Amino acid sequence: KKERAKKKIQRLIELEDEKRTLEKKKKEANKKKGDLENELKEMHGLFSKGKRQRLIEEIAPQERIIDCCNSSLETVNKELSGIIGFGVANADSSEVSYCTAVLFYQAEQYNEAYKRLNCIRGFRDVDSMLKNDKNLLAVEALAAERDAKYQVGNCVTYGHYPQTYSGNDCTEIEWLVLARNGDKVLLLSKYALDCKMYNTTTTKITWERSTLRAWLNNDFINKAFTSEERKTILATTVDNSKSQGNREYKTSGGNNTLDRVFLLSCAEAEKYFGVQHYLVPGSGNNMKSRVAPTEYTIKQGVKTDSRCNTNEGANACWWWLRSSGYSQDFAAIVANDGCLSSINVNSTKGAVRPAIWVIL
Repeated sequence: KKERAKKKIQRLIELEDEKRTLEKKKKEANKKKGDLENELKEMHGLFSKGKRQRLIEEIAPQERIIDCCNSSLETVNKELSGIIGFGVANADSSEVSYCTAVLFYQAEQYNEAYKRLNCIRGFRDVDSMLKNDKNLLAVEALAAERDAKYQVGNCVTYGHYPQTYSGNDCTEIEWLVLARNGDKVLLLSKYALDCKMYNTTTTKITWERSTLRAWLNNDFINKAFTSEERKTILATTVDNSKSQGNREYKTSGGNNTLDRVFLLSCAEAEKYFGVQHYLVPGSGNNMKSRVAPTEYTIKQGVKTDSRCNTNEGANACWWWLRSSGYSQDFAAIVANDGCLSSINVNSTKGAVRPAIWVIL
């Protein structure tokens, strides 16, 4: 019975992933179609016939995507129905969650069973199961411990990276918990872990094509984390729109990117640390945004300032943000004193504070 359940679970997981992908694709196509239709309605005869025709032609592919997704979803739902034992397309979502939780439980995947049952408390005998089943109680206890550990503002350890002057060590990386979204947490390194250029040549460039982005998502991630740890680091759509840049610069940050390791934007530095542009009075007194480098980072060439200390009394260094500076051959930084500034992309003294979204 357990082996049959495991086989069902494996296929169930694959189908759930496929269903989520199709639903996301369908949602995006519906949004794009809606935007095009609204643009078409707002013309009021003021634009050329050619532009109207172009919009109509752009709507058609979105309709085809939606039709294709609907057809594929019908196939997926049919197979899911066969696994669960009843039709899922129009079924009550609690009933679907309950039945899939039972399958996960039978396969001894208690974490997955708990996740689904926890979302439908009050349904059928769920409350009794969560209260009395020893396996589910053990999962709940671990979840409570995890929630306490990963509260926003806490410091946690994850991965390893050289931090002594010799660089021969493999020291645990300390991270600040910046945000929590369900089972996902946003982490930022507590200390500056390395010294790198934003880009190795002076040129107009954005985060998407910078050498620092390439280094973080290849060299750094492979050096800092084991293969098992890397599985928990999520690929995240990183917003590089103008809304994430500095209001003073209004420089384009380029295309959005899909990253597992990234840097904070200007907007995120303001959100999490209160960083303000250097022209704003008092912006240089921000202790929260100042960061100390490790000994290894100092050896790599980072620039510190003895006049600017962190809360722990260490000399602070400046650190890169992913946003563009006042032009695209400059990148935004958090300066030694904690304010927002920018500097040439191939500056050699900048510190790196990686950020990652991790699934718990």
